[in-house]
Amino acid sequence: MKGRLFLFALAVPLPVAFSLVGGCGGGDHYCPDQPGLPGYDDPYCVAVRYIENPPDAGADGSPGSSPLAAVCVLNAPDGFTGPEALWYGPKDHTPSACPATIGAFGSRGAAGLNAPALNCPTCVCKSTENPLCAPTPKILVRSIGCEFGPAWAHNMTPPETWDGSCLSVNPLPAGAECPAGSGVLCAGSVYSGALPDPVNECEPDVLPAIRVKSDSITWDFGGLSCNPSAAAEVDEPCGESQSLCDANSSCRHSLPKAETENEAWRWCVRQNGTVECPQESAFKKKFVLNNEVDVVDGRDCTACSCKGVGGKCYGTLRVYEDEACATIELMSNMKSSEGPACGPVEPPGNAIGSMKLTDQLYVPGTCKASGGLPFGAATISPENKAVTWCCMEAELVGKSK
Repeated sequence: MKGRLFLFALAVPLPVAFSLVGGCGGGDHYCPDQPGLPGYDDPYCVAVRYIENPPDAGADGSPGSSPLAAVCVLNAPDGFTGPEALWYGPKDHTPSACPATIGAFGSRGAAGLNAPALNCPTCVCKSTENPLCAPTPKILVRSIGCEFGPAWAHNMTPPETWDGSCLSVNPLPAGAECPAGSGVLCAGSVYSGALPDPVNECEPDVLPAIRVKSDSITWDFGGLSCNPSAAAEVDEPCGESQSLCDANSSCRHSLPKAETENEAWRWCVRQNGTVECPQESAFKKKFVLNNEVDVVDGRDCTACSCKGVGGKCYGTLRVYEDEACATIELMSNMKSSEGPACGPVEPPGNAIGSMKLTDQLYVPGTCKASGGLPFGAATISPENKAVTWCCMEAELVGKSK
């Protein structure tokens, strides 16, 4: 009898159909065919007569007194809890509640985490205003001419806060020797490094993210379990027929048949954590369901920033004998942020007391935006309380067991 469907009309207020799930019930059983004989009212024999002579259909074609199905379901293997009814299928098709005839609400879970990259904002730059050319190059007085290589140098580099106005830094007296007592005059040429690139005051701006697609965290599959302990409280589906289930099974309401295995009710047993299903049992099909809130969302967007590129600074470095930029101008040399410059001191050994940067000119560049890129991922939390469900095969419409 294992694997076949048997309908048993039971002596309970609501007629009940009864089948065998997982190989329960069975044995030869003699049923008399005359009322009043011993065993005629035995539930097993009532079921046999129901199979041979089912009740007439109603006038509208619906079953007249169609019994409510009940089944024997195998007990859970060692280490597992259940059996319980579990619906598993596409997340958006998950039933909102457990049917009363199946049982009370047990738990919900989900599988197949989807966490697409975030829709990040678009980074742009505000228009460049008040660009600054910071006139802070390295300035060295060399003991030899510009055409020669390395030489003794006297540092006259201005502070970073210099704005190009007249400044006296570490002035040299006339006839100074470098090093002292060497007979080599310090002031042979003036070397100046390239002007720093302009400080473009490029400020990032953030445009709202364009939601090309949803970046919400979703799940592919959902699960709903129903605790069958409450089913008997609804209409006692098995009544005295529990005796028809052997010691290795228990009586439960039948589950709705499914159109496809991808979306179906099943009898299942469970165990906390991620474990393997016992392949020697009827509960072979494995589903692992997670708590939907146990997700660590590590997705983010890189910060927006802007940088000025392509701009140039120009100016004329003027060197004076005195310390107030008022007397003899020893040299003037065009400078830019494109490269260093060097000019001779005439006559060599002259005093160098002050300097200033004039004719400052800013050639605008562009502001280049960066950032606004998605990174990171959403993962199931290590603290997730996953549950492994091991299930029987679903019963499909039009497919006998």
